[in-house]
Amino acid sequence: MRLMPLVSHVVVLLLGIGSLLHVACVRAVASPTRTPNPSKSFSPSPKPSKYPTPTPTPSRSVTPTPTSSSSPTPSLTPTPTTSPSPTPSESPTPTPQSVLDDFFRQHLVNRYAKWHRENRRKAPRLVVRFNETNPGVGDRFSTLVSAFIIASFSNRVLLLDWIQPYPLSHFFSPSSAMPGIEFTDADRREEQQKASSRYICDKQCTKKLHLGHVLGSKHFIIYPQGATTSPQHLVAHFSTTHPRLPLSKVFANLTDVVTNVHVLSSAFNAMLKPAAPLKKLLEKRKRALKQPFIGVHARLGAGLGETGPRFGSGHSPEQVAKCFVKSALGSGDTHGIRKYYLATDTVPFRDVFENVLLRERPNASLIRFDDIMPVHTKGCKNNASECASTMMELIVLSKSSYIVASKSSFSRVAGYIGNVTVESLGVIKQCMDRYFKKA
Repeated sequence: MRLMPLVSHVVVLLLGIGSLLHVACVRAVASPTRTPNPSKSFSPSPKPSKYPTPTPTPSRSVTPTPTSSSSPTPSLTPTPTTSPSPTPSESPTPTPQSVLDDFFRQHLVNRYAKWHRENRRKAPRLVVRFNETNPGVGDRFSTLVSAFIIASFSNRVLLLDWIQPYPLSHFFSPSSAMPGIEFTDADRREEQQKASSRYICDKQCTKKLHLGHVLGSKHFIIYPQGATTSPQHLVAHFSTTHPRLPLSKVFANLTDVVTNVHVLSSAFNAMLKPAAPLKKLLEKRKRALKQPFIGVHARLGAGLGETGPRFGSGHSPEQVAKCFVKSALGSGDTHGIRKYYLATDTVPFRDVFENVLLRERPNASLIRFDDIMPVHTKGCKNNASECASTMMELIVLSKSSYIVASKSSFSRVAGYIGNVTVESLGVIKQCMDRYFKKA
């Protein structure tokens, strides 16, 4: 009986020694992991990761894979079986173009529209003034689009002064997106009289135009025409040899933005929409324009003495038509379209073009509106009907699926209005000696 307490003490002693030995063993086993071993380190490898998502390396505890507890190397990329619901990375990747378009619409067009409505009575102005001797419709609209972009970047109220005899408001009105844009059209011209400074930019200055010039004074008025005297406003004179506001020079570091057709289309349509008379003319032609068609713009320069030097080398109208028809058919074949529309400043060329088209492709179809008698040039100043026809042709051309064009601002602006790709195809170049050198 006396031995029982002794045995109890021995058992307790042995258990204590066992516990100490167990702790020592555990420490001996665990001690290597506390010493960094470069050959077996879990630190990130300097070589590029094979995984597409550049996120920090996740720990094992946050990797939701069912095999992570038993797998020696946890998976960093969820498979379809472990991640049945779509993740943001699985959605379609936006293209650079769509990102650019969205940025412009959201951060420039929409923001500027709101700002313009709230500040049009008190902020500095940018007035675009034209007159009846200004070059063609395309040059005018190109300048308007450029002015809109400058105004939106510089927070200026935009005023458009198309000037008589046929005000722009007869054909276009401010878009609902930009109700603050105003047409000065004669009775509103007093808005310009508030400008007190002056800044003259002649032909030489045009070549060196910088954004600082535009923003250097309180008010700024653009004359896309080579005037020799300045009124009591801040004026930039653009000579007739370079009538378009050179955005690529103003925003040299934003060339991709200011030369992008989708961006320019957003600007135009945020600024202007067809007025009621033009919409009425368009409604009559709605049925004919329902199906996709290739728009062809042939700037021949009739009435301006341009036809000869433009085509040179004895090219006849039929030879010129062959060039345009070949390009139009090539575009139609590429895009699977068999319907065509010819826009031209030389009305007799329509018959020549149609004859060549049907001879080359008997099953082709040509849309014709013989009541449209456009000029495209000199600001359509001769009569109101001629001006309306020119504007109407611009809108019809903008309804094309694709535009095959000679080098002209008219077809480029049609592309802006309709957000349409303008194709200036190589086969036309042989007929365009004035603008293109022969290969």
